[in-house]
This record gives sequence, C-alpha cells and structure tokens, in this order.
Amino acid sequence: MTTAPVPLVGREAELAALSARLLGQDVRLITVTGQVGVGKSRLVAALFERLRDQFADGGAHLDLATADLDGLDGLGDRHFLLAVDGCEDRTRELAPKLAALVTACPRLSVLVASPSRLGVYGEAVVRLAPLRLPDASADMPAFASVPSVRLFVQRTQAVRPDFRLTETNRAAVAELCTRTDGLPLAIELLAAGMELSSPQRLIADMDRDLGCLTGTGSATLSRHHSMTAAIEWSLARLDDGERALLARLAVFTGHFDLAAATAVSRAPQLLAGLVDKNLLSTTECQDGDLIFRMSGPTRRYLVQRDEHRAAQRAHAEYFLGMADEDHSPELIDAWYPDIEAAVTYLRDSGDAAGMTKLTAGNARRPVEHPLTNREFEVAKLVACGMTNREVARNLGIAEWTAVNHLRKIMRKLECSSRVQVASWMTTLDR
Repeated sequence: MTTAPVPLVGREAELAALSARLLGQDVRLITVTGQVGVGKSRLVAALFERLRDQFADGGAHLDLATADLDGLDGLGDRHFLLAVDGCEDRTRELAPKLAALVTACPRLSVLVASPSRLGVYGEAVVRLAPLRLPDASADMPAFASVPSVRLFVQRTQAVRPDFRLTETNRAAVAELCTRTDGLPLAIELLAAGMELSSPQRLIADMDRDLGCLTGTGSATLSRHHSMTAAIEWSLARLDDGERALLARLAVFTGHFDLAAATAVSRAPQLLAGLVDKNLLSTTECQDGDLIFRMSGPTRRYLVQRDEHRAAQRAHAEYFLGMADEDHSPELIDAWYPDIEAAVTYLRDSGDAAGMTKLTAGNARRPVEHPLTNREFEVAKLVACGMTNREVARNLGIAEWTAVNHLRKIMRKLECSSRVQVASWMTTLDR
C-alpha cells in the first residue's frame, strides 16, 4: 500500500471514532460500507496509516484485486492490524475466511472496505455517509469550512491554482456540491472539469448529462473514473427484481416511506436488499418510522434514461389518494415536490380532472414573503414564464445575477422549481 498523495478531507470525526473503537478492542472486525463513490477505500487506507504503528506487530493492507489472504493463518497471538480492500466480487468467499481468522487470532483487528456488509457474527458495520453539504447563506468562513466545499476547492486548485471562493461563485459552488449529494468521487470529478470551466457552467453541464462527471487517474484515486461507470457498476450488483424496483423508486424526487414504496411497486420486500447494497439510505423519523432515499446522482442516471416512467401513474394515484384525506401542512410541504411531479404527469397525460383534484386537495397555505424588492421583481417575471435570460434583459442585469436572485428566492420560499415560485406568487395579494 502507498500513502495517498493528498490528505483526506472532511473525515476527521470518522477517523477519530473508528480509531477509538479499534484501539479499544471492543470490536475486532469493522466493515466500512456505503454507496459507490463515498470514499470507503480512502477512509480505510487513512485509518490504517494512522493506526499501524500502534499495533505491536504492525499490520498489512491487502487489495484483493491483486492479493489474497493466504499466509495470514500464522498470525497466532500477534497484535496485528489487517486492512482489506477490493472485495467487491469476493464478499461470499471473504466472509467465512475473515470470521475464522478473527476467531483464531485473539489479538487481530480487521478493517474492511466493502460495498456491503460481510454478514458474519461479531462484525460491526459502519455506513459511511456523504460529506456534509453547505448552506449558501452562511458567512464565507463557515461556508468555506464545510467538508464538501473544502474538497471541491482543494481538487479544483489542483487543476486551476488561481481558483478562489468568492461571493460571485459561492452560490454555484453550493449548488454543485448539493447536486453531488456530497459524494467525494462526484465532487472530485466535477473539480477536474474546472480546468476550462466555471462553477456556473458546470451546473448547466450537469443539467444536460451526468457524463460531465468524468476524469482520469489524475482526478481521483477511485477505481471508477466516471460517475456513470460507478453507478452502472453498483447497479450490476443487483438481481433483476432489485433492479426493477430501484427503477420504479426513482419516480420519487426525494425521501419516501414504506407505504409510498409499496404503492409504486409490487416487491417492497426487496427494499432491505437495496439498503444493504447501499442503493438506498434510511433515516428514522421522530415517530419511529423509517424513510428511504436514493442518492441524487443515481436517481438522475435512472431518470435521464426514463427508467422511472413505468411508475408515474402509480405515483400519481398514490397522491390522488392523499387528496381524499386530511393531512397536516407539514406533511404536504414534505411531499410537495412529489405532488408537483404528479401534477405535471397528470397534466401531460391529459388528466385534467386528476390534476385539478390533486392541486386543490394538497394546496399549500399562503405565507408572508421574505423577499427583497428586487427578488420580488424577479419572482414576478419568473411567474410570467420568463427564462433567466429574459428576466435579466427585462431588468437590465446580468443573466447570472438573475440566476443568483432566483436561487435566493427558492431558498427563502423553500421552493424546488420555477413552477413552485409561480404557484407561490398566486397566493399573494400585492
């Protein structure tokens, strides 16, 4: 194993927590798992480098793409750290061998980077989360310190040494980091594209195609050199039923619960497999219910290929059913992007009655607006159907200034699209 040529960014808390667990010997087999591109291998390598010298008999870092576990049976009572990577296609073979090794060697600690858990007794599973995302409204020092922003700036400066965060580009940088979902691989590939581009232009590129997230060995240490390739590799690990279910779940714009998943699919029992293979993440709500979410890049891949279309009618029917019931404004707000998507589908399908029912039954409450005068002018023009360029021309401002105004408007109003901004304008009496 060789030491990474650049420091690991944004994983200080994870390194500290895992170091304490390994040195404390409360667990001797830890599997670091997570979605493709989240940085499992980098974290395990950095942790091995940090801790190797604290094991009396040293350690070994094995990449199973080029090595195997032969020769480790003689460790006996040695105080030893073993790090294992490259086990993507060898999990079934690896699991019993590592379990037997840990049992036979009482002072051995094992750290594994794997796309899924090994599933052996005594294994502690650590699901590595993406890097924290920025709040574009934070002051500049706080904004610049956010891990996803730090990584973007570090890797951008590798190809453009003169790049700096400014008040002009910070909104675009925040948008880029958010669109990557904080996945280090996606951020590094975006940064590689900054050599001849800008954050603002990269946003437009991402809108067109995930193919813009492509690099070479100089862009990332990952074995995947494009986000598309990484996603396709993770999808190839699914069986036919799981693959079909994931495609249907891409119809949801964000989080969804078990009831919603069941409404658009015939195989909700396969959800556990998608979670275990890190195609879906889970969050426990205050009421104890679990909600699920697909990563933004994976969903964008599926939607750009129209794989979600087969579930659009069932998706709309689920929210039409909600319109027959009384729901809290908070619940309607949480589902609003999906309700809007269902309305769009019903409109495009010529279902005027369904569209009217869904719009009326899930209407949002009017709110007092927090916009500045200029932002209100921009919102009015957006509500009239103007493009960013037309808004800029009408107000005599630069197109990117109009984009910045619109992003601030959407953040303040908690809107996720221009259509929602236009809908919000109709609630005002001004």
